[in-house]
Amino acid sequence: MKKQVIIRFGALLLITATLLNCRNEPGIVKLPVILPGDPVIFDVMPQSGQMGTLVAINGNGFSTNPLENFVKFGNVEARVVTASATQLIIEVPKDAETNPIEVEVEADGRRARCVSSVNFEVKQILPEFKVTGDNHGNEIENLSGDFARVSSTLVGMGSRTILQHGHVWSSTAPSPNYDYSKNDQTELGSSIDREAVPYKFTSYVRQLEPNTVYTIRAYVVTIDGGTSYGPITQFRTMKKVP
Repeated sequence: MKKQVIIRFGALLLITATLLNCRNEPGIVKLPVILPGDPVIFDVMPQSGQMGTLVAINGNGFSTNPLENFVKFGNVEARVVTASATQLIIEVPKDAETNPIEVEVEADGRRARCVSSVNFEVKQILPEFKVTGDNHGNEIENLSGDFARVSSTLVGMGSRTILQHGHVWSSTAPSPNYDYSKNDQTELGSSIDREAVPYKFTSYVRQLEPNTVYTIRAYVVTIDGGTSYGPITQFRTMKKVP
């Protein structure tokens, strides 16, 4: 009788693990074969957070060696802080998006994976600009009839990789926007998110019209295609010297 209870209990665990690890596609239900000892995710706590949040993945079949557990949010790999057979503590990585959490274990010559049954909601952090001081945090220097040197400061890089940054300006638009095809902007490059903050960057604004009021602001473009803007500042170029 005791042997039958153990067998039934083992079968119930196997069915539960299979349901937790199944992945659905339109019109198709896949039930992968779960072998004894394969990783299984029971729950994830918390179920939402931002870059840097520590998350506990509770389950079974994980490696006790953190380097043998590979955790991903979509295509972005997370750092495993600590590992036991029943729990992984991981850190939400930069560029993570809302997705199920995937765990793949490579140990003892085999690889096996499992996926959480619910999405982990990633709360994004936007880049943050300095907004205090003269000209709302922007610095306007070396102003002439056709030139200005403009500097802005990032005080927070945000949770997504920055692909482009610089300044955009206009003599007509009250809130100029970045557009890769425009000439009235600078493009200072990518991969600045590893720089220490505060991070100050400078644009050399050329070919301006004399005695004209311009509106200028800083921008950053992130890997998801989003654009964040700094505070708006206005300046007037000097009159043309006869």
